[in-house]
Amino acid sequence: MKIFSSKTAKRIFSILMTFVLLFGTTPIDSHFCITDVHDHDHDHDAHVEETDSFLSDFLSFFRFDGLVVTVAAWENEADCEFCGSFIADDYICDCGNGGDHCSEESGRSCYEEHHCPRCNKAYEDDPCGNCDLCSDCAIICSGCGDACSDCSYICEDCNQCIDCVNLCVGCNALCEDCAPEDAGWCENCGLCGNCVNTCYNGDGCEQCTVVCEGCGYCGNCSTICESCEICIECSGAENFCEACSLCSNCAFVCENGDGCDNCTDVCQNGDGCGNCSTICENCNTCSECNGDTVCETCYNTCALCEANPQCTECHTCSDCVLLCADC
Repeated sequence: MKIFSSKTAKRIFSILMTFVLLFGTTPIDSHFCITDVHDHDHDHDAHVEETDSFLSDFLSFFRFDGLVVTVAAWENEADCEFCGSFIADDYICDCGNGGDHCSEESGRSCYEEHHCPRCNKAYEDDPCGNCDLCSDCAIICSGCGDACSDCSYICEDCNQCIDCVNLCVGCNALCEDCAPEDAGWCENCGLCGNCVNTCYNGDGCEQCTVVCEGCGYCGNCSTICESCEICIECSGAENFCEACSLCSNCAFVCENGDGCDNCTDVCQNGDGCGNCSTICENCNTCSECNGDTVCETCYNTCALCEANPQCTECHTCSDCVLLCADC
């Protein structure tokens, strides 16, 4: 079973050699030899001299002009490019971005401050000011930098967030400036033409008014029939009822535009309606057509229909007043 890795073994050996050089009992001098003040036999002295010679040769690699040079305990050393702290081996981040800097193993706040919390790579540019994601993990707002596609809505064309531009409330993907001209933008509802049918002038959309299918103008800037949803210019209708927003193609409209058969009585000739004239309820003629002879008491007769005899002076019918038999 492999107890230590080669890297760990090298570190342990380096640390042991450092202790030997700093605290070892064998002195290091220019002669580098061990002398025993007592008398020994020649075999023992030869063994000591052989050992001293080996140590002298080995330790000579760590001497320079009489100074002891300690052996480093790390394979790689550096200073963090962010915080300036000394780092080595596992404390050097291997995320692949940037130069040498603190790793997660270092336990320093420097790592979290300069690494994306999602991909764990060092920032190469400014992260999102709100959620700290890098530009590889989210689209950062090009306007304020304090929002991204992960924590806010971003225009897919200009990469600005909802706090910087007017984004469409329908798709949250396009702002007012980036919405295609042929699609349009509703100023009233904040919707782009990709989400709703908008007015050509931007004065409205199908959510807040009626948009003509023919010209693309809406009810806020044009006269549009609510029944056929076509403006009067495109429909070619002669008259339009302002009260009901109906064209003469969809309703019987007074020529004055004051009403239609949907909201009042209209002269059978189309000359007037109950909103601008007196209509005989019996024959549906206006005062202009029947010579203003409608009975003003019951409105049920006129000189044209002769449903009931009328007073020749006031045109009140016999149902409403007693008439003279002679005149």
